[in-house]
This record gives sequence, C-alpha cells and structure tokens, in this order.
Amino acid sequence: MADHSNHFDPDEMRKKVEPILRVVTSPGFLEALRAVNEAPREERLLRASERLSPDALRAADVEIPQGARISSRYFEEGIEGPVELADSAAGESVVNALNRLRPGLLDELKIRDPQLFRRIVGPPNDWAKPTMIGECYCVGVLDVCRKLTASHPSPEELYEVMKHAYDELIAFVVTPAFQLVLSELYSLPMTHRPAFVRTVLLVGDRLRAKGVEVPEGLLILRSAFGDRRPTLFCVKKWLPARYQVYWQNVNITFDNSFGDDDVPRDARAWRRPLPVEVGAMLIERGLTAEELGVP
Repeated sequence: MADHSNHFDPDEMRKKVEPILRVVTSPGFLEALRAVNEAPREERLLRASERLSPDALRAADVEIPQGARISSRYFEEGIEGPVELADSAAGESVVNALNRLRPGLLDELKIRDPQLFRRIVGPPNDWAKPTMIGECYCVGVLDVCRKLTASHPSPEELYEVMKHAYDELIAFVVTPAFQLVLSELYSLPMTHRPAFVRTVLLVGDRLRAKGVEVPEGLLILRSAFGDRRPTLFCVKKWLPARYQVYWQNVNITFDNSFGDDDVPRDARAWRRPLPVEVGAMLIERGLTAEELGVP
C-alpha cells in the first residue's frame, strides 16, 4: 500500500481488492502458477519471472490491472523478528557483503546502535529461523499470496473465500484505534518508522495500550519483497485450513512511499528478498540495497 496517513475508505479498499482477486483466481493465472510449481524448486524464481511478469500474463490473456506489481516475497515467522543472514543465491552473508561493500558501517552501528548491531550480527542461535511461505507471489496494490501446489479449487470458490478474508482485514484496518496508530506511524520521518513497527505494532501489549485489539486469526508481521520496495509491515489473514493447500493467506501491506520507477517490475522483482531486519536497517539509515551494492 502506498504511504499515506489519511483514514482509509473501506469501499475504496474493496474496489482495489476486486480486480486483484479476479486476476489471481483466473484460470490463466492459476495455470501459470502451476507451471512454475512444476519446475525444480531452485528454478522457481527464474520460472516465475518468466511466466508471472505482467507482460507474460497479459500475453496469456490475463487482464492485469494498470500499475500491478508481481514479486517474490518472504514473511517473517514471529513477532520478535528473526533474521536469516545468509544469501542463499549468492552464497555470501549479508554481514560479509556489508563489510565488503560499505566498510565501517557495522563498526558505526556497534557504537551508535548496539541493539540493531546485535540483531544483524548476533549468533544464529539467538534467533528463530524465518519461514519462507512456499514461493510467495504477491500482486499489486493489495497483496494476495499463494502457496504453490499442483491443484486448486474452482476459481469461483477461491474468489469467494478470499473476498471474505479481505473483508475481515479491511474491517480491522479501518477501525478508529488502528487508524490512530497508523496516523502516528506515518507522522514520523520515514527513517523512524521501522523502530515504531518493531516496538509498537509488533508488541501486543503496546498495541492494546493504544486501544487496538487484533482479532483472532489476524496477524501483524513484517515481510520483504524481491523488488525491494520499502515495506514496513502487513496485516495477514490465513485462509481456512482446507484451502491452505491452495492459497495460504491474504494480506494488506503498508509501505513507505516510493516512486514508480524506484521499484522494478522486470526480472529484478524476483530476486531473493533481503532479511526483514536488513531492509529495516536500510530504511533507518536512508540507504538502498543498490547503494550498498547488495545484489
């Protein structure tokens, strides 16, 4: 979602959801997903970049809304923000890459922000391992994520189940208490927002103290996209258990603002996403992965 602090209109949000749901439950889109899933796991991001780009989907007669984005994505597993530092594609850890490409940055963090330094370089056993939710493909203004499998229910059934889940998400994010928290978040400078997410939005007691009660079945957590958009957090709803072999969840994502040309729609959107803590660190430092030379 774009960066703005105004109260959201639920009817406008539903209008944004509608075309996305029509796309991701269309036979052409589901067929492209099945084709990607049939590829060896290590090739799926490459195959997805070929089959699931907006241009490829339009060539397959899938009507993609103007401005839609399709990208790889990781979700953080738990509230306390686990980090996986290894870059499985390049074979080099993010810590090593930062040391090589921006000498002195970690030393500076060690002095100025010891907690952030520890989150980045702390021993692996200090953290739970994050989960990759299948190969998670997220589409457009409001994000819809699917765990790839070889089969699926009818497009009509999927549409109704996902629409109902989105209705629950929208009903929560437009509540006055949550809107006040969003207004507080977006009133902060962009570089201060990841800390607010980490210390308020991801901490149940802090949220409850602000009058926000997260309904059962909804999760507030962080995630990262392969296209490197400046994502802050998302609100996620799992679909009913019997549908999770087809689609695991739907979610609404909240970002810092970014220019349309700043986030790619080409094959670069299918890079392995950076660990969420590294993405948060970059936002806090006003940096981009490209400025650091991180692939």
